[in-house]
Amino acid sequence: LARIGMLKHPQSRWFDRSNFYIVTRNGLVVANDEYSAYEGIIPIQITDHIQNHIDSLEKINSWPIPSNPHNKIIVQELLFIYDSRVLNAINRAVTLFYHSADNIEVIVINVTQCTKEDIKQYVRVHPDSFFQLCLQLAYFKLHGHKPAPTYEAASIRRFYRGRTETIRTCTPEVVAWCRAMTNSDNQLTEVERKLFLIAANRHQELITEASQCQGCDRHLFGLSMIAHLAGKPFELINDPSWIKSGGSSNFILSTSCLGVGTSLGGTALMCSNGYGVFYRIGSDAITFFVSAYRNCSDSNAQALADSIERTLIEVKTSFMKSNLLMQILFLWDDEINVYYSFKPVI
Repeated sequence: LARIGMLKHPQSRWFDRSNFYIVTRNGLVVANDEYSAYEGIIPIQITDHIQNHIDSLEKINSWPIPSNPHNKIIVQELLFIYDSRVLNAINRAVTLFYHSADNIEVIVINVTQCTKEDIKQYVRVHPDSFFQLCLQLAYFKLHGHKPAPTYEAASIRRFYRGRTETIRTCTPEVVAWCRAMTNSDNQLTEVERKLFLIAANRHQELITEASQCQGCDRHLFGLSMIAHLAGKPFELINDPSWIKSGGSSNFILSTSCLGVGTSLGGTALMCSNGYGVFYRIGSDAITFFVSAYRNCSDSNAQALADSIERTLIEVKTSFMKSNLLMQILFLWDDEINVYYSFKPVI
C-alpha cells in the first residue's frame, strides 16, 4: 500500500495538490501528500478522524441519510485535448518518475510482540523514547557499532507560524547505552538499565526543549538565511562537525513519531546513504516504515527494518525478564526472613 501511494502510477496522481486520496480496488485507502503547506501530521490527523468516524457507525444502517436522496449529481466526463508536444512531455515525466521511484526501497513492519501497553508496563519510559533508543541500537548493531546523526521532528505549532524543530536524538547518553548493550551481548544488567534510563531521560529533555522552540536547528537555519540575504557566507557549514552531526540535510536517520492512531505515513530519506524511519506506537502493535535508496551500498531498508523489529522485541523481553528476576529476589528474601539492600532501578 505504501508503494502504491508513493512509487506507482504517476499518470493518476495530482502532485501539485497538498493532499489526495487513492482508493484501491479492494477498498484500501492511501494518501499522497505534499506538505509544504503544512506538517505531515496534519493528513495523519485527518485520516484518523475519518477512521474514528467510520468506526463509530456500528452498522451500515447507521450511515447518515441525505435529506434529499433523489437530488442526484450529474457527473460529466472531462475530455482533455492535447497535441504530441504535451504527450511527449507526459511520457518524459513518467520515465523520470520511475527512474527515481524504482531506486527507493520501502518496507513496512507491524510488530505485535511490542506495544504501547508493553512499554508502559515493563519498561516504564515514554514510548517514543523507547522506540528512538531501540532504533539507535538497531542501526548501531547493523552498521559496525557506528552511531548515526538523527533527526526527529518536534511540533512547534503552539507558536505563531511555527512548524517543526529538530530533536537530535543521537546523544552521548544513547551511544553509551548502545556500546554497553553490544559489549554485554544484549544482556540487560543493572548497568545497562541505568544507562537506558539516563538516555531516555535525556531524550525527554530534548523533546521538551525542541517543543518549546529552544532547539538549535531552526535558529541556525535563520542565521543562514540572514547571511544569504546579506550576501555573506554561512561559515559554520565549512566545519566538518557540521556535516557529521547532520547539518545541511545530512541526517543519516530521518525520523518522525506519528502518534498512537491507526494511520502510518512515510517519505523518502534525507541523504543518499541514510534511512527514513516513521512509526506509530499503538496499543495493538508498533508499526514502522523504512525507506532507503537501492543504489547505495551503505544502506539496506530490509536489513534495518529486521534489525529494528528484532531490537524492539529483545529490549522489551529483557525488561520483562529483569523485572521478573527482581520480583523473585524480593519474594525469596521475604520467605527466609533475610533482607538485602537491593534497590530496583525502576
